[in-house]
Amino acid sequence: IITSNYLCFTEPKALKELQQYSNIDVRLFYINSSNNIGFHTKGYIFKFKNNEYKAIIGSSNLTQSALTTNNEWNNLIIGNKDGKIIKDILNEYDRIWKLSTPLSLILDQYQKEYESSLKIKTHILNNEVQYEQFKPNSMQMVFINRLNESINKGDNKGLLISSTGTGKTFASAFAIKSISK
Repeated sequence: IITSNYLCFTEPKALKELQQYSNIDVRLFYINSSNNIGFHTKGYIFKFKNNEYKAIIGSSNLTQSALTTNNEWNNLIIGNKDGKIIKDILNEYDRIWKLSTPLSLILDQYQKEYESSLKIKTHILNNEVQYEQFKPNSMQMVFINRLNESINKGDNKGLLISSTGTGKTFASAFAIKSISK
């Protein structure tokens, strides 16, 4: 099994439970800012005795909602190990496997990362995060005032022309807020 630290989604408790099975090898594909590689892969490969393979590739995670209620799209691919598609799938799996770290070597590090991420998510969910209040700069204030004057005169159109990076998008948002009061 290959999992990853992507969004710290996988519970370390579940990974520890998988480690209890002697017939399951688990690796973690570690994403960090230096390797600049994402990992959002979802694929399940099953090998049968007659060298037949079945691969399910698509959008499903192995979560209760993904398996029961979510609208997920997956492809079932059936073939033998010599078929091109199965061969490509197995080669890609092997490539990712080699880039991944055995879980026993990285689980403690992942556990700390998961707990840290959980604290941040909890703060956000509890609205404990302080958001910066944006205020119009001087150019934006001139635009807002002139737009309000124009509207008060009966105009129903306006045009803001300004250089890149001067805050036109924010100026427009501030103007709409001003008009809506």
